[in-house]
Amino acid sequence: MITLNERLIRLQARPATKQEAIRQAGQLLVDNGNIEAGYIPSMLNREKVNNTYLKNGIAIPHGMPQDSHLIKQTGICVVQVPKGVTWNPGETATLVVGLAANSPDHLDALRRLTRLLSDQEQIALLSQTTDPRDLIEALTGERPAATLSFVRSIVLWGQNLVKKWRGHDMDT
Repeated sequence: MITLNERLIRLQARPATKQEAIRQAGQLLVDNGNIEAGYIPSMLNREKVNNTYLKNGIAIPHGMPQDSHLIKQTGICVVQVPKGVTWNPGETATLVVGLAANSPDHLDALRRLTRLLSDQEQIALLSQTTDPRDLIEALTGERPAATLSFVRSIVLWGQNLVKKWRGHDMDT
């Protein structure tokens, strides 16, 4: 089974071009230790040879077969582009699912992605979510527990509400 964690998800991205979106996906895989940096140009070259846009806002950039030696560990990542990025004329990607595979570990995620392609409502939700766990669950079938940073953000949000409430209460 492939590992997909919050470090491999980039929410609210705003790439100006598909090349920038591919670079962002590649960088997530580099930063996570899945690929060597030289695999990113391979991902860009693959796009010149074969269109990696599937349909309904999903693209799956990946490298050329001859560059598989640059893959350290099979990996998958997601760059969410809520406003979309033009992939090709008439094709706008909102979910860019970067792949680097040197084993069949990614096939389960691809099967889930294939099922997701026909669910436009779910794709729309995933394209706008602010919780990376939604994307992880959609591609792995498992919902991770809330991370400490997520819990911390909820606590801070609650503290701010209390401060506002107390401030309002003092004004009356």
